[in-house]
Amino acid sequence: MRPDRRRPWLGTVEMRTYLSVDREFVPIEEAPVPKHWSGYEGGAVQLVINGRSIIRPESWDDIEPLWMLLAGLVTAIGKGASYATASFPDQPIPVGIALQADDLVVVVCGRGQHRRRAVADKRTFFEAFCRAGIDAFDQFERLGGGQHAALARQSLVECLDDLYQGEWPNLRTTPCIGVEKAAAAEREAKAFFGVQRLSW
Repeated sequence: MRPDRRRPWLGTVEMRTYLSVDREFVPIEEAPVPKHWSGYEGGAVQLVINGRSIIRPESWDDIEPLWMLLAGLVTAIGKGASYATASFPDQPIPVGIALQADDLVVVVCGRGQHRRRAVADKRTFFEAFCRAGIDAFDQFERLGGGQHAALARQSLVECLDDLYQGEWPNLRTTPCIGVEKAAAAEREAKAFFGVQRLSW
């Protein structure tokens, strides 16, 4: 998505989904329909913010569960969380989104030397994120999957609808609604996101 004209320094947000076909990643829209879709096909998501790759294809996983998890981050924030975190389905790779002042969002993936962080305009980020997710879920259905992803897809559709009406997400002071069963302590979350405050 193109940057906000008022703040061009924030750059752009691009997000794509890939599916593993014959041990190579191909754009999911170009993937052939398999004989059987198990729901655990390997794939990857690429998220590029301001030219910096935050989620990379090297961090591949079961692609349909991964997108359901990513959609869960948006659902958590839509329900009132100021931030949400989770880990990849089959890899210890943390990913999180945190709302900040001035309609900004902080996105982080990974830990330690593999940690990648970027700041984006809220509307630009969520519009690109939700559109990419909706497209991915539509492709899962085309490929024979998506039976358990209807609610996740719907949460992204609602996000887009409210975003265009200027109603989502509002800045809140609600404590974190973690996607994982054990939500990170606020101190750990601040360190993870690299911010001083998590509620505005």
